[in-house]
Amino acid sequence: MVESDRALVKVARQKEAVVKERDALVKENARLEETIKREADAAKDSLACQDAETESLNIRLRESEEALASATEEVERFKAARDALAKEKADLEEERGALETKLELASSMWDDEKKKLETRVLESDQTLVLVAQEKESLENAKEETERKLVEELERLKDAYAMQVEEAEGMHMRLNQTESTLSSVTKEKDSLEAERHAIVSTLCEHPAASVPPAAPLLQIPISASGESEMERMQAFYAQEKREMMERQAGLERMLKDALHAEDKENPRRAPENPHKKTLQQLALQMKKSSPSPNKPPMPQPLSAKSLAPFSPRALQSSKSQRTRTRSPSPFKKHRRPSLLDNIHPLDEKSTTRTRVALDSPMRRREAPIDPE
Repeated sequence: MVESDRALVKVARQKEAVVKERDALVKENARLEETIKREADAAKDSLACQDAETESLNIRLRESEEALASATEEVERFKAARDALAKEKADLEEERGALETKLELASSMWDDEKKKLETRVLESDQTLVLVAQEKESLENAKEETERKLVEELERLKDAYAMQVEEAEGMHMRLNQTESTLSSVTKEKDSLEAERHAIVSTLCEHPAASVPPAAPLLQIPISASGESEMERMQAFYAQEKREMMERQAGLERMLKDALHAEDKENPRRAPENPHKKTLQQLALQMKKSSPSPNKPPMPQPLSAKSLAPFSPRALQSSKSQRTRTRSPSPFKKHRRPSLLDNIHPLDEKSTTRTRVALDSPMRRREAPIDPE
C-alpha cells in the first residue's frame, strides 16, 4: 500500500510537470503566433524593408512548428502514460478494495473469535470459582469426616478396651473351666481304666473270692443340679461365642472406617498423620487382641480344682462328654472298654455314681457293680 501510494504521488508529480510544460508550450505558441502576427503586420507595413527578416521569421516559424509537433508528440506520449497510470491506479484501487474486503472479513472473524475466547474465559473463571467452592466444601467435609472418624475411633478404643477386659475375664473363666474339665476327664479316664480292670478280673475269675468292698457313700444327683450344670455350660459357651463375635465385629468396624477414609480422599498425600495414626492404632489393637482360633494355654491346677469333686462337678463332666462342642486340647481320647458292650440293667444305672472312701485319692468316681 505504501509503495502504491508513492507511485501515485510520483505519477501525479509527473503529470503536473507535463501539464506545466504543455501550458508553457501553449503560451509559447500563443506568444509566437502574436509575434508572427506582429511581424506580419510589420511586414505588411514594411515589405520592402524586411524581406530578410521575413525569411528569418519563416525559418523561426518552421522551427516553432517542429517544436510544436515535438511538443504535441510529447503531450500524446504523456497522455498515454497518464492513461496507463490511470489504469494502474484503477487496478490498484480494485486490489485495495479486495484487500479491504478481506481485511473486513478477517476482522469480523477475529471479532467472533475474540468474543468466543472472552466467553470461554468467563466460563473458565466461573468454573474456577465453582471448583474453589466445591474444593472448600470437600475440605470441610473431609475435616468433618476426619473429626467424626477420630471420635468414632476413640469410642471404638473405649469399647475395645471394655471388650478386652470382658474377654480377659471370659478367657480366665474359660481357662478355669477347661482346666477343671481336663482334670475331671483325667480322673474319669483313670476310673474307667480301673473299672475295665475290675470287669476283666470278674470275667476271668467269676468264682474268685472278692474281698468285701469298702462302704460306699451314695451321692444322689438331683435333676436341678444337672440342669444347673447344663445351664452354666450353655451360658459359658454363649458368652464365649458372643465375645468372639464382638471382637470380629470390632475388627470389621475398624477396617471399614479405614477403607472409608481411603475411599473419600484417594488423592491424599501419603504422609497423612490421621491415616498413619489410624493404621498404627488398628495394627496395635490387632496385635494386642487375642486370636479367636488360638487354643488357650494350659493353666496349672488350682487348689479348688484339686479339691474333692462335688456331685455337681461329676455331673458336669458327664454332661460335658455328651454335649456337642469343640474338642478341648486337654481332653484325651477315651479308649473303648468292655463296659461299652454291656447292656445296662435299667436307665438309671448309667447315671448313678458312688464314692469310695478308701481310695488313695480320697474320693473317686466308681461304677456300680452290676452284680
